Amino acid sequence: MEKTTNVKKYLKEVNKSSIDLIYPVFVKEEIKTKQKAPLPQLYINSINSIVDEIDDAIKHNVNAFLLFGIPAKKDIHSAYKKENIVSQSIRKLKEHFGDKITLFSDVGLSPYSPEGQSVIYKNNKIDVKSSFEIASKMAISYADAGVDFVAPCLSLKEQVKTLREGLNNAGYNKTGIMAYSAKYASSLYGPYRATVDSKLGFKKKEDYQLDYNDYKEGLKVMKTDLREGADIVMVKPGLTYLDIICRASRIIKKPIAVYNVSGEYCMFKSAAEKNWIDEKAALIELVSAFKRSGAKIIITYSAKDIASELK
Repeated sequence: MEKTTNVKKYLKEVNKSSIDLIYPVFVKEEIKTKQKAPLPQLYINSINSIVDEIDDAIKHNVNAFLLFGIPAKKDIHSAYKKENIVSQSIRKLKEHFGDKITLFSDVGLSPYSPEGQSVIYKNNKIDVKSSFEIASKMAISYADAGVDFVAPCLSLKEQVKTLREGLNNAGYNKTGIMAYSAKYASSLYGPYRATVDSKLGFKKKEDYQLDYNDYKEGLKVMKTDLREGADIVMVKPGLTYLDIICRASRIIKKPIAVYNVSGEYCMFKSAAEKNWIDEKAALIELVSAFKRSGAKIIITYSAKDIASELK
């Protein structure tokens, strides 16, 4: 499949086994300046502050970013409405930085859902059709704005196939896909949910996210996602799933990403604040663990700190 110059360049560089970091960035509607996030030492950005946020990360030697939108009000349709906050951010960043940066956009429903779910429920059951309709509209909106990769994280079968077909039919066959493939029903997502104000409602995510006792299903989903058109597959969370990364790296030739999630980030930060660990040394040890296990890409809120140390 033909890719944009930036997507091909990024994938080529990743396959050189270099240290590749993606920095998650939050941007919220209807705020004028950046705000402190529940995640320690991080900010929720406004459309006015997003360029400065990315510019600062570039100075730390980070040039790949995963964008998360936070709506002013919980409305599932605001995820793709005209001039939604993520699409605005993509356009602004691409106009300012061009292909100097690689942009990924999260295609997830939970920040926009009143119930905090990654899927849409109707009559107490997952409405797969409606979930995919919203996700496809999101992906097309972000592709139209110029994003390099979309990152579907609904944890539903055929999410990659559905988005790939939707993008292709809309004329965006060059847009890459990084799939949240082996995404486990974990207890380590709490600080992220607080940051995007996503309070979990009437259902638990075990209904559709993977059982962490079942390693075979995670490997199966990764292989399926690649067949359906994913360019990168992901394991999430990171530290408690190193065995999944290791098993996958033996059978998967395309890049594997690991998401060092918010709960893991906060554990390191809390321990460092109490002087229980040397944070800088611990972060480099963490990178080594992910790389030894076979991850090519590390998505982490500590990207700037890690990059500064490695530089």
